[in-house]
Amino acid sequence: MRHPHSVQRKPADHLSLLLAMAETLGATGDTATRATIGVMQAAVPYILALVPTIGLATLFYFVMKAILESDRRERIAQAKWEAERRPTSTGSEPKGRG
Repeated sequence: MRHPHSVQRKPADHLSLLLAMAETLGATGDTATRATIGVMQAAVPYILALVPTIGLATLFYFVMKAILESDRRERIAQAKWEAERRPTSTGSEPKGRG
């Protein structure tokens, strides 16, 4: 015996369900409405297939942005630290020594 949720609905079932909902909400049910619902029904699986890819791409973008920003800050701090310890032309001791 099959589980009731494992039964696959046919696309025609979805279309008739959408049309019934549109008529309930006051739509005329004309050809344009049916065409619009048909296009939406055809496009939804493709849109849903792209959602994980778009989500991972967004996550990758923010991770790489954080890595590059931290690298930039580290380079600035390193340059500042080296400038403080570099001997000056007056011959005095660099900061932080002695």
